[in-house]
Amino acid sequence: MQSMAFRVPYRLVRNFKAGEATCRSMMNDSFHRLLLEESQIIYFEYRPLTDTLCISLPGADGQREWRSVHAMNAFLLNAAYVPVDLQQSFLTQWMNRTTQSGKESLSLCLDVNGCSEYRWYICHLNALCSGRGKVDRVIGYLRDVHGERENEQKLRAIQHEKQHLEERATLDAVTGLLNRGTLEERAYELLCDSVCSSYFFIFDIDNFKAINDSAGHCEGDRVLREVANVLRQYTRSYDLVGRIGGDEFVALLGGLASPDAARERANMILRAICEIKSPAAGQGDSFVSLSVGIAASVPGRCRSYQALYNAADQALYQAKKLGKNCCCIENG
Repeated sequence: MQSMAFRVPYRLVRNFKAGEATCRSMMNDSFHRLLLEESQIIYFEYRPLTDTLCISLPGADGQREWRSVHAMNAFLLNAAYVPVDLQQSFLTQWMNRTTQSGKESLSLCLDVNGCSEYRWYICHLNALCSGRGKVDRVIGYLRDVHGERENEQKLRAIQHEKQHLEERATLDAVTGLLNRGTLEERAYELLCDSVCSSYFFIFDIDNFKAINDSAGHCEGDRVLREVANVLRQYTRSYDLVGRIGGDEFVALLGGLASPDAARERANMILRAICEIKSPAAGQGDSFVSLSVGIAASVPGRCRSYQALYNAADQALYQAKKLGKNCCCIENG
């Protein structure tokens, strides 16, 4: 049986393809129009050679409103669309971004609708070059990020307040060192996990009552802060240092090689403290001093915070008996 070839007339093929292209174009136009109408994004095109901006704004009725701005650069400096204090910086950014090819993003504060309501936008733009290498067209869009920025600011405020509350709960208000409760809790954890010797120090400011009585509590607080600064200077970031009340400070230092090393650390602190001046008991300027008691917790003889405190407190009592401004180690 002879096969028969079925040929479609070229005119129909041509018309069909043309109809298909027209249909596709219509669909694309409808699709783009729908995107424009549904989107709150602001689209624009800028022509540097004529200094003309064409901008598409979302309207209240869902329809797009197109505006043209001629002499764009002069317009920016004389319009209220940009806050006065930001106009020059905005113009500089705009000129820099629209005279060099490539894609850029920048943050802008604008009153797009001219209603004296400034909002923050992210501007994404793409500067396109002509065959001669000069930018002849800039296309881009503005996305309103005002709500996002407000939410970020609120979140930062919440985080700042949370941090402030945490600091108030963990730090001493006068010195910024750990407070008593936090220090005891962290010392317990450190002592339980320690595999090396730890030394517990109690520092007591000599004649602190006289400083408060003669110069007032403001001066007393200043001395407390100065002492705290010295303790920070001679301890490491991972050591525990705190003020547990009144004129009494404590520190828990790990990794010191021996009691002699602990004694030397205490003497370094004592020498630094003696450089702090403060009036005491109406006798003019005098130097602050400390008395220090030290107790040790060594591997195989791990001691609780309270046991270390009691032992260091006994050593502190001995330092006071010896005339103050010195340190004593338990049983040594």
